[in-house]
Amino acid sequence: MKCERIRTSFPEYIGGSLNPEERRCIEKHLSECEKCAKELASMSEMWAELGRITPEEPSPSLRTAFYEKLETWRAHTVDESLAEPVRLKRSGMSNPFIRLLAVSRPVLAAACLILGVAAGMGIERSATPRRDVAELRKEVTELHGMVTASLLNQSSAIERLKGIALSRQLKEPGDEVLSLLLLKLNSDSNVNVRLAAVGALSGMSDLPWIRAELVASLSRETSPLVQIALIDLLAGLRETRAVEVMRALSLDTATNETVKKHARWGIQQLL
Repeated sequence: MKCERIRTSFPEYIGGSLNPEERRCIEKHLSECEKCAKELASMSEMWAELGRITPEEPSPSLRTAFYEKLETWRAHTVDESLAEPVRLKRSGMSNPFIRLLAVSRPVLAAACLILGVAAGMGIERSATPRRDVAELRKEVTELHGMVTASLLNQSSAIERLKGIALSRQLKEPGDEVLSLLLLKLNSDSNVNVRLAAVGALSGMSDLPWIRAELVASLSRETSPLVQIALIDLLAGLRETRAVEVMRALSLDTATNETVKKHARWGIQQLL
């Protein structure tokens, strides 16, 4: 439990946002725990790599076509949520972990919109702008889903976290993305990835089968941090099917004491 709690603070430790007392606590633990020290070294190396990421600049002609298509899109009242990454790109964020998400979104949006420009060139001149926009939206959605699935299948935990972040932007994630998110929740070796998967699935909990899978995940989960996150989510959803699982956790001698107390709280919320 202590190692897991320490590891969840690694991003803030590397970014220098912890107070002196918290830093001393982590450094003391690192001096005693070789496994955590190695994981921090690995994360620091990835952090440094992320800090060196620079967005690729398109050619002048491609940039012109991009913004023409973007203005057409906006003029026909298309959802501008994918235009937000353009503003993020210009915001000059320096924190590598924040830049990770900021860079991912403009790259995805630019790729999707550029694909739409290319497809639009193949549409006959007689086609209406609204049909052009509809085809663009379809291509954006399909490519977004493919990029998300690809990232979720990567061996790097950072890449999988990027995939989970992208999945939260999908209005209607397909079965492949949903299945991959559940797979990450149930079997990913990285606790942070499993926690992120809980957050992403919370936005898709209107699907009855997702709720059932979340209950099943709670019965299998062994990390106290993820168990608590699942209990909070299921209690907030008023998912009464989770009562028996929570009761079993509260009575299991192998369950972490904090989790036991939280499971009893969850039961009270649901009954």
